[in-house]
Amino acid sequence: MKQDFDSNDKQQNGSEQEPRFMIPEEDLNRPSSRQTLFWVVVIVILAAVVFSAIYFGRRKRTAPGAGIDSTEVVKTQPEREPLVEVPYQEQVPRTQPAQQQPSTQPQTSEPPVEEPVEETPPPIYSDPAMVISSFRRDGVPVFGDPGTPIPDRYRRDVSNVSDAIGGYNVQLNRLYQQSAAVQQASGSLDVRLYINYNGTVGAVEVIPNGNFPQRFIQDVKSTAMRWRFNVDKRMIYKFTKRLYHGQ
Repeated sequence: MKQDFDSNDKQQNGSEQEPRFMIPEEDLNRPSSRQTLFWVVVIVILAAVVFSAIYFGRRKRTAPGAGIDSTEVVKTQPEREPLVEVPYQEQVPRTQPAQQQPSTQPQTSEPPVEEPVEETPPPIYSDPAMVISSFRRDGVPVFGDPGTPIPDRYRRDVSNVSDAIGGYNVQLNRLYQQSAAVQQASGSLDVRLYINYNGTVGAVEVIPNGNFPQRFIQDVKSTAMRWRFNVDKRMIYKFTKRLYHGQ
C-alpha cells in the first residue's frame, strides 16, 4: 500500500524528485574554517600595527631633541671662532741634570773662602779740613815710614805712589830754587798726602824743618794738591823732602 502511494505521488508530480538532505540550522549559522583563519590573520595584523605605532610613538617622544625643529637647533648653536694656525715649534727634549753621586773621598775641614765684600766708596770732600777729619775718623792707613808693614791689598798702590813722587820731586826742586833766589833757606819738609780712592789728593800737610818762607810752604801745598796717583783705595802717604842751597 505504501508503495502505491509513493507511486501515485511520483505520477502526480510528473517526475521522480531527488532525495533531500536536511542540514541542521546550527551548522548553517556556524562559519567555515577558512573564514575563521582569515579573521584571525586580520586581527593579528591589526594588533601588530597598533603595537608598533604605540611603541615607536613613545620612542619618538622620549628621544633627546624630540619635538624640536632642526632649524631652531642650528640657530641656537653659538658661532665657532675661526681656527688660527699656530706655527709648529720643535720641542727640544729637556735633559734632566745629572744626579751628583756621593763622593768617596774623605772630606777635609778646610775653611770656606771668603769672597771680598764690595765697599761703598766714601764721599770725596773738597774742603781739606773735612778730608783730614774723615781720614782720621775712618782709620785710613798711613804708609811711607821705613819698616812699616804693607798689606798685600795696598802693596801695588803704595808702590805706584812712591814711584810717582820720585817724578814729582822735580817740581819741588824748581819751587825751592825760585824761593832761594829771593831768600836763602835750607832744611827739610815733612809732607803728608791724603790720597782719595780715585787717585786725587784731598789734603796736604807740610811741616817745615828750617827757616823756609811761608810763601814757599803754600806753593808746595798747592802744587801737591794737583798731583794724581794710580790707586783705588784711600791712604795717607808721607815722605820727607830735603832742601839745601845749590841743589
